[in-house]
Amino acid sequence: MVFIGMIFQFNSAQGTGLIMLSNGETKEFSTDDWIDDSNLPKIGLEILYEDSDKLIKIKVPSEEEKSRIKNKSSADKKNVEEVNIDKAEVNEETVSFSTFDEYIQYYQGLGFKLAKDSDTNGSRTASLRSYVMGEFEEIILQQSDSKTTVTKTINGKKVDIH
Repeated sequence: MVFIGMIFQFNSAQGTGLIMLSNGETKEFSTDDWIDDSNLPKIGLEILYEDSDKLIKIKVPSEEEKSRIKNKSSADKKNVEEVNIDKAEVNEETVSFSTFDEYIQYYQGLGFKLAKDSDTNGSRTASLRSYVMGEFEEIILQQSDSKTTVTKTINGKKVDIH
Protein backbone atom coordinates (compact mmCIF):
# COMPACT_ATOMS: atom_id res chain seq x y z
CA MET A 1 0.00 0.00 0.00
CA VAL A 2 1.14 3.53 -0.76
CA PHE A 3 0.13 6.50 1.40
CA ILE A 4 0.98 10.15 1.82
CA GLY A 5 1.89 11.00 5.40
CA MET A 6 3.88 13.23 7.68
CA ILE A 7 6.71 12.69 10.13
CA PHE A 8 5.38 13.76 13.52
CA GLN A 9 8.15 12.40 15.75
CA PHE A 10 11.80 11.85 14.91
CA ASN A 11 14.90 11.19 17.00
CA SER A 12 17.93 11.81 14.78
CA ALA A 13 20.36 10.32 17.31
CA GLN A 14 18.51 6.98 17.29
CA GLY A 15 17.34 7.26 13.69
CA THR A 16 13.77 6.33 14.58
CA GLY A 17 10.43 8.06 14.51
CA LEU A 18 6.70 7.97 13.92
CA ILE A 19 4.74 8.78 10.80
CA MET A 20 1.09 9.75 10.67
CA LEU A 21 -0.59 8.56 7.47
CA SER A 22 -3.48 10.37 5.80
CA ASN A 23 -5.85 7.64 6.99
CA GLY A 24 -4.96 8.45 10.63
CA GLU A 25 -2.74 5.42 11.21
CA THR A 26 0.65 5.86 12.82
CA LYS A 27 3.68 3.82 11.76
CA GLU A 28 7.10 3.49 13.32
CA PHE A 29 10.05 3.93 11.01
CA SER A 30 13.83 4.02 11.05
CA THR A 31 16.39 5.63 8.78
CA ASP A 32 16.89 2.15 7.27
CA ASP A 33 13.44 2.65 5.65
CA TRP A 34 14.45 6.04 4.22
CA ILE A 35 15.24 5.81 0.47
CA ASP A 36 15.46 9.53 -0.37
CA ASP A 37 19.04 10.68 -1.06
CA SER A 38 17.98 14.32 -1.57
CA ASN A 39 16.25 14.88 1.78
CA LEU A 40 16.72 13.91 5.41
CA PRO A 41 13.84 12.94 7.71
CA LYS A 42 12.58 15.73 9.97
CA ILE A 43 9.44 16.54 11.93
CA GLY A 44 6.66 18.02 9.79
CA LEU A 45 8.04 16.66 6.51
CA GLU A 46 5.40 15.30 4.11
CA ILE A 47 6.36 11.81 2.98
CA LEU A 48 5.35 8.98 0.69
CA TYR A 49 5.05 5.72 2.64
CA GLU A 50 5.11 2.41 0.75
CA ASP A 51 4.63 -0.88 2.57
CA SER A 52 4.83 -4.12 0.58
CA ASP A 53 5.70 -7.59 1.88
CA LYS A 54 7.40 -6.25 5.02
CA LEU A 55 9.59 -3.91 2.95
CA ILE A 56 9.00 -0.27 3.87
CA LYS A 57 10.15 2.59 1.65
CA ILE A 58 9.87 6.21 2.72
CA LYS A 59 10.74 9.34 0.75
CA VAL A 60 9.58 12.87 -0.01
CA PRO A 61 6.90 12.57 -2.73
CA SER A 62 6.96 14.44 -6.01
CA GLU A 63 3.93 16.56 -6.93
CA GLU A 64 2.99 13.91 -9.49
CA GLU A 65 3.07 11.14 -6.87
CA LYS A 66 0.96 13.22 -4.45
CA SER A 67 -1.58 13.95 -7.17
CA ARG A 68 -1.75 10.31 -8.28
CA ILE A 69 -2.32 9.05 -4.72
CA LYS A 70 -4.92 11.74 -3.95
CA ASN A 71 -6.86 10.90 -7.11
CA LYS A 72 -6.53 7.13 -6.67
CA SER A 73 -9.08 6.71 -3.91
CA SER A 74 -12.35 8.62 -3.94
CA ALA A 75 -13.18 7.01 -0.58
CA ASP A 76 -10.17 8.76 0.98
CA LYS A 77 -11.37 12.08 -0.43
CA LYS A 78 -14.78 11.56 1.13
CA ASN A 79 -13.19 10.82 4.52
CA VAL A 80 -11.00 13.93 4.28
CA GLU A 81 -14.04 16.10 3.55
CA GLU A 82 -15.95 14.61 6.49
CA VAL A 83 -13.03 15.14 8.87
CA ASN A 84 -12.55 18.76 7.76
CA ILE A 85 -16.26 19.51 8.18
CA ASP A 86 -16.28 17.94 11.64
CA LYS A 87 -13.22 19.95 12.70
CA ALA A 88 -14.69 23.18 11.33
CA GLU A 89 -17.89 22.63 13.32
CA VAL A 90 -15.95 21.85 16.49
CA ASN A 91 -13.74 24.95 16.09
CA GLU A 92 -16.81 27.17 16.40
CA GLU A 93 -17.42 25.89 19.92
CA THR A 94 -15.67 27.17 23.02
CA VAL A 95 -13.61 24.36 24.51
CA SER A 96 -13.07 24.51 28.26
CA PHE A 97 -12.18 21.68 30.61
CA SER A 98 -11.31 21.38 34.27
CA THR A 99 -8.06 19.41 33.81
CA PHE A 100 -5.18 19.46 31.35
CA ASP A 101 -5.68 15.75 30.61
CA GLU A 102 -9.28 16.46 29.55
CA TYR A 103 -7.94 18.85 26.89
CA ILE A 104 -5.58 16.13 25.63
CA GLN A 105 -8.37 13.54 25.54
CA TYR A 106 -10.66 15.96 23.69
CA TYR A 107 -8.16 16.58 20.89
CA GLN A 108 -7.23 12.89 20.69
CA GLY A 109 -10.94 12.22 20.19
CA LEU A 110 -10.78 14.53 17.16
CA GLY A 111 -8.01 12.39 15.64
CA PHE A 112 -4.94 14.24 16.93
CA LYS A 113 -1.98 12.16 18.09
CA LEU A 114 -0.01 13.15 21.19
CA ALA A 115 3.52 13.96 20.03
CA LYS A 116 4.96 15.42 23.25
CA ASP A 117 3.87 15.93 26.87
CA SER A 118 6.34 17.53 29.27
CA ASP A 119 6.23 19.06 32.73
CA THR A 120 8.96 21.55 33.64
CA ASN A 121 8.95 23.39 36.96
CA GLY A 122 5.17 23.13 37.30
CA SER A 123 4.48 24.30 33.74
CA ARG A 124 3.05 21.57 31.50
CA THR A 125 3.15 21.61 27.70
CA ALA A 126 1.62 19.12 25.26
CA SER A 127 1.81 18.99 21.48
CA LEU A 128 -0.80 17.09 19.46
CA ARG A 129 -0.62 16.67 15.69
CA SER A 130 -2.91 15.65 12.87
CA TYR A 131 -2.26 15.09 9.19
CA VAL A 132 -4.94 14.64 6.54
CA MET A 133 -3.91 14.71 2.86
CA GLY A 134 -2.02 17.98 2.60
CA GLU A 135 -3.22 19.56 5.85
CA PHE A 136 -0.97 19.45 8.91
CA GLU A 137 -2.55 20.67 12.13
CA GLU A 138 -0.89 21.10 15.49
CA ILE A 139 -2.40 21.92 18.86
CA ILE A 140 -0.09 23.24 21.58
CA LEU A 141 -1.51 23.10 25.10
CA GLN A 142 0.28 25.05 27.82
CA GLN A 143 -0.66 25.07 31.47
CA SER A 144 0.86 27.36 34.05
CA ASP A 145 -0.71 27.51 37.49
CA SER A 146 -4.40 26.92 36.78
CA LYS A 147 -4.51 28.60 33.35
CA THR A 148 -4.47 26.52 30.14
CA THR A 149 -3.85 28.13 26.76
CA VAL A 150 -4.52 26.44 23.42
CA THR A 151 -2.65 27.41 20.25
CA LYS A 152 -3.59 25.90 16.90
CA THR A 153 -1.63 26.00 13.66
CA ILE A 154 -2.71 24.73 10.25
CA ASN A 155 0.10 24.13 7.75
CA GLY A 156 2.39 26.25 9.95
CA LYS A 157 0.03 29.25 10.27
CA LYS A 158 -1.50 30.19 13.60
CA VAL A 159 -5.31 30.25 13.63
CA ASP A 160 -7.71 31.58 16.22
CA ILE A 161 -9.70 29.14 18.31
CA HIS A 162 -13.08 30.50 19.34
